[in-house]
Amino acid sequence: MSLTGWRPFPPSMEHEAPPPERFETIYSKSTRYGTNMSEENNASLAEIPESDVLPENLPPVEPPSAGFIVQLFVVPAFIVMAVVGVWLLFGQLASSDQDLSSVIVDLKSDNVHRQWRAAFSLAQILEADAQRGNQGQQLSQSESLATDLSQLLTSQLKITTPTPEDLQKQSYLIRSLGWFDLPKVVFPALAEALKVQVNAPLDSPERELQLELKQSALTSIAQIAGRAHERHLPMGDQYFVPAFADAAGDPDPRLRRMTAFTLSFFSGAEAADRLQAMLVDADEMTRLNAAIGLTRSGSTDSFSVLKRYLEAVTTDGSTSESSSTAESGDAAAENLQKIAAFERNVALKNVVKAIGSLGGRLTLDEYNDAVALIDPISKNHAIPEIRQVALEALKQLQQPGTETD
Repeated sequence: MSLTGWRPFPPSMEHEAPPPERFETIYSKSTRYGTNMSEENNASLAEIPESDVLPENLPPVEPPSAGFIVQLFVVPAFIVMAVVGVWLLFGQLASSDQDLSSVIVDLKSDNVHRQWRAAFSLAQILEADAQRGNQGQQLSQSESLATDLSQLLTSQLKITTPTPEDLQKQSYLIRSLGWFDLPKVVFPALAEALKVQVNAPLDSPERELQLELKQSALTSIAQIAGRAHERHLPMGDQYFVPAFADAAGDPDPRLRRMTAFTLSFFSGAEAADRLQAMLVDADEMTRLNAAIGLTRSGSTDSFSVLKRYLEAVTTDGSTSESSSTAESGDAAAENLQKIAAFERNVALKNVVKAIGSLGGRLTLDEYNDAVALIDPISKNHAIPEIRQVALEALKQLQQPGTETD
Protein backbone atom coordinates (compact mmCIF):
# COMPACT_ATOMS: atom_id res chain seq x y z
CA MET A 1 0.00 0.00 0.00
CA SER A 2 1.33 3.40 -0.91
CA LEU A 3 1.78 5.90 1.95
CA THR A 4 1.53 8.83 -0.37
CA GLY A 5 -1.19 11.14 0.82
CA TRP A 6 -1.55 9.34 4.17
CA ARG A 7 -2.91 11.51 6.96
CA PRO A 8 -3.37 10.62 10.60
CA PHE A 9 -6.83 12.23 10.68
CA PRO A 10 -9.41 12.74 7.99
CA PRO A 11 -9.04 16.08 6.28
CA SER A 12 -12.14 17.38 7.95
CA MET A 13 -10.67 16.80 11.44
CA GLU A 14 -7.08 18.05 11.03
CA HIS A 15 -7.83 21.47 12.47
CA GLU A 16 -10.54 20.49 14.88
CA ALA A 17 -9.85 20.51 18.63
CA PRO A 18 -11.75 18.62 21.30
CA PRO A 19 -14.61 20.43 22.92
CA PRO A 20 -13.51 22.64 25.80
CA GLU A 21 -15.43 20.62 28.35
CA ARG A 22 -13.91 17.37 27.18
CA PHE A 23 -10.41 18.85 27.11
CA GLU A 24 -10.75 20.07 30.66
CA THR A 25 -11.97 16.70 31.80
CA ILE A 26 -9.19 14.84 30.07
CA TYR A 27 -6.57 17.31 31.39
CA SER A 28 -7.66 17.15 34.97
CA LYS A 29 -8.20 13.41 35.03
CA SER A 30 -5.04 12.50 33.19
CA THR A 31 -2.94 14.90 35.23
CA ARG A 32 -4.16 13.60 38.56
CA TYR A 33 -4.73 9.89 37.90
CA GLY A 34 -2.84 9.01 34.70
CA THR A 35 -3.59 9.19 31.00
CA ASN A 36 -4.38 5.53 30.33
CA MET A 37 -7.38 5.24 32.63
CA SER A 38 -10.76 4.29 31.24
CA GLU A 39 -13.88 6.33 31.72
CA GLU A 40 -15.15 3.80 34.21
CA ASN A 41 -12.02 4.07 36.32
CA ASN A 42 -12.14 7.81 36.15
CA ALA A 43 -15.75 7.75 37.22
CA SER A 44 -14.99 5.46 40.15
CA LEU A 45 -12.11 7.59 41.25
CA ALA A 46 -14.27 10.67 41.02
CA GLU A 47 -16.51 9.15 43.66
CA ILE A 48 -13.59 8.92 46.16
CA PRO A 49 -13.41 11.96 48.47
CA GLU A 50 -10.59 14.33 47.68
CA SER A 51 -9.31 14.18 51.27
CA ASP A 52 -8.86 10.37 51.00
CA VAL A 53 -6.99 10.49 47.72
CA LEU A 54 -4.51 13.34 48.29
CA PRO A 55 -4.81 15.43 51.45
CA GLU A 56 -4.25 19.07 50.78
CA ASN A 57 -4.35 20.44 54.36
CA LEU A 58 -0.92 19.29 55.65
CA PRO A 59 0.17 20.19 59.21
CA PRO A 60 1.95 23.58 59.42
CA VAL A 61 5.75 23.59 59.17
CA GLU A 62 7.33 25.39 62.15
CA PRO A 63 10.98 26.57 62.35
CA PRO A 64 13.16 24.90 65.01
CA SER A 65 13.16 26.60 68.38
CA ALA A 66 16.24 28.13 70.03
CA GLY A 67 16.26 25.40 72.65
CA PHE A 68 16.30 22.71 69.99
CA ILE A 69 19.23 24.37 68.21
CA VAL A 70 21.13 24.65 71.50
CA GLN A 71 20.58 20.97 72.23
CA LEU A 72 21.54 19.97 68.73
CA PHE A 73 24.65 22.10 68.17
CA VAL A 74 25.78 24.25 71.12
CA VAL A 75 25.79 21.64 73.88
CA PRO A 76 27.80 19.10 71.84
CA ALA A 77 30.20 21.88 70.85
CA PHE A 78 30.85 22.71 74.51
CA ILE A 79 31.44 19.07 75.31
CA VAL A 80 33.96 18.77 72.48
CA MET A 81 35.71 21.97 73.55
CA ALA A 82 35.97 20.74 77.14
CA VAL A 83 37.48 17.44 76.04
CA VAL A 84 39.97 19.18 73.77
CA GLY A 85 40.86 21.65 76.54
CA VAL A 86 41.60 18.87 79.03
CA TRP A 87 43.67 17.05 76.45
CA LEU A 88 45.69 20.17 75.64
CA LEU A 89 46.22 20.93 79.34
CA PHE A 90 47.63 17.51 80.13
CA GLY A 91 49.65 17.59 76.93
CA GLN A 92 51.16 20.92 77.89
CA LEU A 93 52.00 19.77 81.39
CA ALA A 94 53.59 16.60 80.07
CA SER A 95 55.74 18.44 77.54
CA SER A 96 56.67 21.52 79.62
CA ASP A 97 59.94 20.04 80.86
CA GLN A 98 60.95 19.10 77.33
CA ASP A 99 59.96 22.55 76.00
CA LEU A 100 61.98 24.29 78.69
CA SER A 101 65.03 22.16 77.95
CA SER A 102 64.75 22.89 74.24
CA VAL A 103 64.50 26.61 74.97
CA ILE A 104 67.72 26.50 77.01
CA VAL A 105 69.45 24.65 74.18
CA ASP A 106 68.24 27.23 71.66
CA LEU A 107 69.50 30.07 73.85
CA LYS A 108 73.01 28.66 73.56
CA SER A 109 72.71 28.13 69.83
CA ASP A 110 74.85 30.04 67.34
CA ASN A 111 71.74 30.71 65.26
CA VAL A 112 70.59 34.25 66.00
CA HIS A 113 66.97 33.54 65.10
CA ARG A 114 66.80 30.52 67.39
CA GLN A 115 68.36 32.54 70.20
CA TRP A 116 65.81 35.34 69.75
CA ARG A 117 62.81 32.99 69.75
CA ALA A 118 64.18 31.13 72.76
CA ALA A 119 64.70 34.31 74.80
CA PHE A 120 61.16 35.44 74.08
CA SER A 121 59.69 31.99 74.82
CA LEU A 122 61.58 31.66 78.09
CA ALA A 123 60.20 34.93 79.42
CA GLN A 124 56.69 33.75 78.58
CA ILE A 125 57.19 30.32 80.18
CA LEU A 126 58.48 31.79 83.45
CA GLU A 127 55.71 34.39 83.61
CA ALA A 128 53.01 31.81 82.92
CA ASP A 129 54.42 29.49 85.59
CA ALA A 130 54.49 32.31 88.14
CA GLN A 131 50.86 33.16 87.39
CA ARG A 132 49.80 29.55 88.02
CA GLY A 133 51.03 29.86 91.59
CA ASN A 134 51.03 26.64 93.57
CA GLN A 135 49.69 24.74 90.55
CA GLY A 136 52.77 25.60 88.49
CA GLN A 137 56.17 23.95 88.40
CA GLN A 138 57.65 26.48 90.84
CA LEU A 139 60.33 27.43 88.34
CA SER A 140 61.07 30.52 90.43
CA GLN A 141 62.80 28.19 92.91
CA SER A 142 64.85 26.30 90.31
CA GLU A 143 68.42 27.10 91.29
CA SER A 144 69.90 25.17 88.36
CA LEU A 145 67.81 27.06 85.82
CA ALA A 146 68.56 30.40 87.47
CA THR A 147 72.26 29.59 87.46
CA ASP A 148 72.25 28.65 83.77
CA LEU A 149 70.45 31.84 82.79
CA SER A 150 72.68 34.00 84.98
CA GLN A 151 75.80 32.53 83.41
CA LEU A 152 74.33 32.97 79.95
CA LEU A 153 73.52 36.62 80.64
CA THR A 154 76.98 37.26 82.04
CA SER A 155 78.59 35.83 78.92
CA GLN A 156 76.29 37.87 76.69
CA LEU A 157 77.17 41.08 78.54
CA LYS A 158 80.83 40.54 77.69
CA ILE A 159 80.18 41.23 74.00
CA THR A 160 82.19 44.36 73.29
CA THR A 161 80.14 45.71 70.40
CA PRO A 162 76.64 44.25 70.80
CA THR A 163 74.17 44.58 67.97
CA PRO A 164 70.59 45.75 68.57
CA GLU A 165 69.55 42.10 68.42
CA ASP A 166 72.10 41.27 71.14
CA LEU A 167 70.77 44.04 73.38
CA GLN A 168 67.18 42.91 72.92
CA LYS A 169 68.07 39.32 73.72
CA GLN A 170 69.93 40.46 76.83
CA SER A 171 66.87 42.43 77.94
CA TYR A 172 64.71 39.32 77.64
CA LEU A 173 67.20 37.33 79.69
CA ILE A 174 67.19 40.05 82.33
CA ARG A 175 63.40 40.05 82.51
CA SER A 176 63.41 36.27 82.80
CA LEU A 177 65.72 36.47 85.81
CA GLY A 178 63.20 38.77 87.49
CA TRP A 179 60.83 35.83 87.95
CA PHE A 180 63.27 33.92 90.19
CA ASP A 181 63.05 34.27 93.97
CA LEU A 182 66.76 33.51 94.34
CA PRO A 183 68.49 36.87 94.87
CA LYS A 184 71.85 35.37 95.80
CA VAL A 185 71.92 33.55 92.46
CA VAL A 186 70.59 36.19 90.08
CA PHE A 187 71.60 39.52 91.66
CA PRO A 188 75.27 39.29 90.57
CA ALA A 189 74.30 38.93 86.91
CA LEU A 190 71.72 41.72 87.20
CA ALA A 191 74.35 43.93 88.82
CA GLU A 192 76.59 43.38 85.81
CA ALA A 193 73.74 44.55 83.59
CA LEU A 194 73.57 47.78 85.61
CA LYS A 195 77.20 48.44 84.69
CA VAL A 196 76.48 48.56 80.96
CA GLN A 197 77.79 51.82 79.53
CA VAL A 198 75.25 54.02 77.75
CA ASN A 199 77.65 55.33 75.10
CA ALA A 200 75.61 55.19 71.89
CA PRO A 201 74.88 58.49 70.11
CA LEU A 202 72.01 60.58 71.44
CA ASP A 203 68.55 59.84 69.99
CA SER A 204 69.85 56.64 68.41
CA PRO A 205 67.96 53.31 68.73
CA GLU A 206 71.06 51.71 70.25
CA ARG A 207 71.12 54.26 73.07
CA GLU A 208 67.48 53.60 73.91
CA LEU A 209 68.18 49.86 73.95
CA GLN A 210 71.09 50.39 76.33
CA LEU A 211 68.89 52.45 78.65
CA GLU A 212 66.13 49.87 78.40
CA LEU A 213 68.59 47.13 79.36
CA LYS A 214 69.58 48.96 82.56
CA GLN A 215 65.95 49.76 83.35
CA SER A 216 65.09 46.08 82.90
CA ALA A 217 67.82 45.14 85.38
CA LEU A 218 66.41 47.57 87.97
CA THR A 219 62.88 46.33 87.30
CA SER A 220 63.87 42.68 87.78
CA ILE A 221 65.63 43.50 91.06
CA ALA A 222 62.56 45.46 92.19
CA GLN A 223 60.27 42.53 91.34
CA ILE A 224 62.36 40.10 93.37
CA ALA A 225 62.70 42.48 96.31
CA GLY A 226 59.02 43.44 96.13
CA ARG A 227 57.86 39.82 96.38
CA ALA A 228 60.18 39.31 99.34
CA HIS A 229 58.72 42.45 100.94
CA GLU A 230 55.20 41.06 100.53
CA ARG A 231 56.29 37.86 102.27
CA HIS A 232 57.84 39.95 105.07
CA LEU A 233 61.33 38.81 104.15
CA PRO A 234 63.58 41.87 104.55
CA MET A 235 66.27 42.55 101.96
CA GLY A 236 69.10 43.80 104.15
CA ASP A 237 72.55 45.14 103.39
CA GLN A 238 73.75 41.69 102.34
CA TYR A 239 71.59 42.04 99.23
CA PHE A 240 72.50 45.65 98.47
CA VAL A 241 73.97 46.00 94.99
CA PRO A 242 76.92 48.41 94.82
CA ALA A 243 75.91 49.34 91.28
CA PHE A 244 72.88 51.11 92.80
CA ALA A 245 75.16 54.04 93.65
CA ASP A 246 76.05 54.62 90.00
CA ALA A 247 72.44 54.19 88.88
CA ALA A 248 71.26 56.69 91.50
CA GLY A 249 73.53 59.34 89.96
CA ASP A 250 72.87 58.52 86.32
CA PRO A 251 72.26 61.56 84.07
CA ASP A 252 69.02 60.03 82.78
CA PRO A 253 66.16 60.75 85.24
CA ARG A 254 64.35 57.57 84.23
CA LEU A 255 67.10 55.45 85.71
CA ARG A 256 67.21 57.55 88.87
CA ARG A 257 63.45 57.17 89.35
CA MET A 258 63.65 53.42 88.93
CA THR A 259 66.62 53.22 91.28
CA ALA A 260 64.73 55.05 94.03
CA PHE A 261 61.73 52.78 93.51
CA THR A 262 63.91 49.66 93.68
CA LEU A 263 65.75 50.81 96.81
CA SER A 264 62.42 51.32 98.57
CA PHE A 265 62.16 47.53 98.99
CA PHE A 266 65.54 47.27 100.75
CA SER A 267 65.65 47.64 104.51
CA GLY A 268 69.37 48.05 105.15
CA ALA A 269 71.22 51.17 106.20
CA GLU A 270 72.96 51.54 102.84
CA ALA A 271 69.66 51.70 101.00
CA ALA A 272 68.27 54.22 103.51
CA ASP A 273 71.34 56.47 103.12
CA ARG A 274 71.03 56.39 99.35
CA LEU A 275 67.33 57.21 99.51
CA GLN A 276 68.02 60.04 101.93
CA ALA A 277 70.43 61.56 99.44
CA MET A 278 67.89 61.25 96.65
CA LEU A 279 65.34 63.38 98.51
CA VAL A 280 67.02 66.46 96.99
CA ASP A 281 67.22 65.10 93.44
CA ALA A 282 66.41 67.56 90.67
CA ASP A 283 63.70 65.26 89.32
CA GLU A 284 60.38 65.42 91.19
CA MET A 285 59.41 61.80 90.60
CA THR A 286 62.80 60.64 91.87
CA ARG A 287 62.26 62.65 95.05
CA LEU A 288 58.80 61.16 95.52
CA ASN A 289 59.99 57.59 95.01
CA ALA A 290 62.76 58.15 97.52
CA ALA A 291 60.36 59.72 100.03
CA ILE A 292 57.84 56.89 99.69
CA GLY A 293 60.65 54.37 100.06
CA LEU A 294 61.76 55.89 103.34
CA THR A 295 58.24 55.72 104.78
CA ARG A 296 58.28 51.95 104.22
CA SER A 297 60.98 51.74 106.87
CA GLY A 298 58.98 53.99 109.21
CA SER A 299 61.12 57.10 108.70
CA THR A 300 59.42 60.51 108.90
CA ASP A 301 62.37 62.34 107.35
CA SER A 302 60.61 62.45 104.01
CA PHE A 303 57.35 64.00 105.28
CA SER A 304 58.34 67.47 104.06
CA VAL A 305 58.77 66.17 100.50
CA LEU A 306 55.39 64.44 100.59
CA LYS A 307 53.76 67.51 102.07
CA ARG A 308 55.12 69.81 99.35
CA TYR A 309 53.76 67.50 96.67
CA LEU A 310 50.26 67.52 98.18
CA GLU A 311 50.39 71.30 98.50
CA ALA A 312 51.26 71.60 94.81
CA VAL A 313 48.48 69.19 93.83
CA THR A 314 45.95 71.15 95.88
CA THR A 315 47.12 74.47 94.45
CA ASP A 316 46.82 73.50 90.77
CA GLY A 317 43.30 72.15 91.35
CA SER A 318 43.99 68.56 90.28
CA THR A 319 41.84 67.23 93.13
CA SER A 320 38.62 68.39 91.44
CA GLU A 321 36.64 67.48 88.35
CA SER A 322 38.06 70.50 86.53
CA SER A 323 41.44 68.79 86.34
CA SER A 324 40.26 66.32 83.73
CA THR A 325 42.10 66.16 80.42
CA ALA A 326 41.33 69.11 78.21
CA GLU A 327 39.93 68.41 74.80
CA SER A 328 42.19 69.13 71.89
CA GLY A 329 42.17 68.52 68.20
CA ASP A 330 45.62 66.92 68.37
CA ALA A 331 45.28 63.21 69.18
CA ALA A 332 48.97 62.89 70.15
CA ALA A 333 48.68 65.83 72.55
CA GLU A 334 45.56 64.33 74.10
CA ASN A 335 47.33 61.01 74.57
CA LEU A 336 50.27 62.70 76.30
CA GLN A 337 47.87 64.57 78.56
CA LYS A 338 46.15 61.31 79.50
CA ILE A 339 49.48 59.66 80.30
CA ALA A 340 50.56 62.63 82.40
CA ALA A 341 47.22 62.63 84.25
CA PHE A 342 47.54 58.89 84.92
CA GLU A 343 51.05 59.31 86.32
CA ARG A 344 49.90 62.19 88.54
CA ASN A 345 47.04 60.13 89.92
CA VAL A 346 49.30 57.16 90.64
CA ALA A 347 51.80 59.43 92.38
CA LEU A 348 49.03 61.11 94.40
CA LYS A 349 47.64 57.77 95.53
CA ASN A 350 51.07 56.53 96.61
CA VAL A 351 51.87 59.76 98.45
CA VAL A 352 48.59 59.65 100.38
CA LYS A 353 49.19 56.00 101.28
CA ALA A 354 52.72 56.82 102.43
CA ILE A 355 51.54 59.60 104.72
CA GLY A 356 48.83 57.35 106.13
CA SER A 357 51.44 54.72 106.97
CA LEU A 358 53.17 57.26 109.20
CA GLY A 359 50.20 57.41 111.56
CA GLY A 360 51.36 57.68 115.18
CA ARG A 361 54.89 58.85 114.23
CA LEU A 362 54.15 62.42 113.16
CA THR A 363 54.43 65.46 115.35
CA LEU A 364 51.31 67.47 116.15
CA ASP A 365 52.08 70.07 113.49
CA GLU A 366 52.79 67.37 110.91
CA TYR A 367 49.57 65.60 111.82
CA ASN A 368 47.51 68.78 111.42
CA ASP A 369 49.15 69.52 108.06
CA ALA A 370 48.50 65.98 106.85
CA VAL A 371 44.82 66.05 107.81
CA ALA A 372 44.34 69.50 106.26
CA LEU A 373 45.79 68.28 102.95
CA ILE A 374 44.23 64.81 102.75
CA ASP A 375 40.71 65.68 103.92
CA PRO A 376 39.81 67.72 100.78
CA ILE A 377 41.10 64.88 98.61
CA SER A 378 38.81 62.43 100.39
CA LYS A 379 35.82 64.67 99.64
CA ASN A 380 36.49 66.34 96.29
CA HIS A 381 38.77 64.21 94.12
CA ALA A 382 37.29 63.16 90.80
CA ILE A 383 38.43 59.52 91.08
CA PRO A 384 36.54 57.37 93.65
CA GLU A 385 39.53 55.11 94.23
CA ILE A 386 41.71 58.03 95.31
CA ARG A 387 38.94 59.35 97.56
CA GLN A 388 38.79 55.94 99.22
CA VAL A 389 42.57 55.84 99.66
CA ALA A 390 42.42 59.27 101.30
CA LEU A 391 39.68 58.11 103.69
CA GLU A 392 41.78 55.10 104.68
CA ALA A 393 44.80 57.35 105.26
CA LEU A 394 42.76 59.63 107.54
CA LYS A 395 41.74 56.58 109.59
CA GLN A 396 45.39 55.50 109.89
CA LEU A 397 46.59 58.91 111.00
CA GLN A 398 46.68 59.14 114.78
CA GLN A 399 46.78 62.43 116.62
CA PRO A 400 49.90 62.65 118.79
CA GLY A 401 49.14 62.08 122.45
CA THR A 402 46.26 59.66 121.84
CA GLU A 403 46.46 55.99 122.73
CA THR A 404 45.67 53.10 120.43
CA ASP A 405 43.59 50.09 121.43
